[in-house]
Amino acid sequence: MKQCLILLTIGYPFGPGDMYLENELPFLAGKFDKILIFAQDMGRGVEAAWPVPDGADAYNISTKSKKAGRLGDISRGFFRSFFRTERYTEDKKYVGRSSAKRLFLEYFEARSTRHFKETARLLERYDLSGFDRVVIYSYWFFATARTGVFLKEHLRHHNVSFISRGHRYDIYDYANRLSYLPERDFLFEHVDRLYACSIDGQRYLCEKFPRWRDKVDCAYLGTRDRGLSPIKNDGIFRIVSCSRAAPVKRVDRIARALALLRDSGLKLSWVHIGDGKELPKIKRLAAEQLGFMDVEFKGRLSNADVFGYYLNNPVGVFVNVSNSEGLPVSIMEASSLGIPSVAADVGGTRELLSDGVSGFLLGRDFSDRELADAIERMARLPADEYEVFRRQARLNWERNFRAEVNYARFAEVIS
Repeated sequence: MKQCLILLTIGYPFGPGDMYLENELPFLAGKFDKILIFAQDMGRGVEAAWPVPDGADAYNISTKSKKAGRLGDISRGFFRSFFRTERYTEDKKYVGRSSAKRLFLEYFEARSTRHFKETARLLERYDLSGFDRVVIYSYWFFATARTGVFLKEHLRHHNVSFISRGHRYDIYDYANRLSYLPERDFLFEHVDRLYACSIDGQRYLCEKFPRWRDKVDCAYLGTRDRGLSPIKNDGIFRIVSCSRAAPVKRVDRIARALALLRDSGLKLSWVHIGDGKELPKIKRLAAEQLGFMDVEFKGRLSNADVFGYYLNNPVGVFVNVSNSEGLPVSIMEASSLGIPSVAADVGGTRELLSDGVSGFLLGRDFSDRELADAIERMARLPADEYEVFRRQARLNWERNFRAEVNYARFAEVIS
């Protein structure tokens, strides 16, 4: 049977947002005769940053700058919010009397409509009649999924299936500042299968939308085996964090916690990988309070360079204290290298590490003192006990998060 996959992304392979597809795409290419990738949310003229396999074509669909496109979507959404649209009627029980939610809904619809039109225009270059089956795959259960519904209707004369992944902001409505995600029932009605990236996400969706629970499954992401991070007993305990410097990531809390270890007698080093709007503030905080230890901000690195750092430096612990997570791939990557973690117990994090076995879990609303104590506890572990933590971190990754296993299984299922 000849099959075509239409993959809807935020930015891949042109920009960040869904860069983990780099590991997944080769397995999809092994199961589909043709892959068409449409990056939905990049600015006009942005060139590809990652290569794609043979048999795959990738398009940046944008005909405008990102800012101009969004402003147009907001304007159209604002105009539509004065009318009783079909989507508003279906979502009224969630929108209530909130004008902000109403505007968000209509903006969401306007944005998805624009993306669909641009995608459909590019899709006209291909004759899909030669394929026995077409699979539409949205990497997110948000605007790309709404575009997927449009495409499913557009290609209704073909044998079409529509699936989506779900991660964090696109499935946990509390992660949205309005505690509202548009068109949930509508999207569920039209998707054939939704794959949450964690068991926690699957459970959340099934409990919140019991009507659609038979459409929800879990499909873990995965990372490649790069080997183990070295152990070097030079007396310095190295702490690493890797994320955007955004409010949800709470990187400033790491700096505040480390400041409490000033008089611990430990020789400490902290490296943060990643950029973001809050980075200048965090740098100032570190300069003011962490003068007793080595601190380095590496900025944004490629995935290859991140692993290069881990493989050439003895990392003692990985720290992730986000307020909200889906299934943090940063912890998954650290675990694959045998690096224990200290993390906030949010989303699917506890599926990646076991408290007191492969790392330490903190409550969502942890104190700076609790984070500092967890880091200090890890730093003071005897060598034999610390080695057990390393082995357990690696073992959980081997059992559950190998890219070769998870992506091969997923590609087989959707094909």
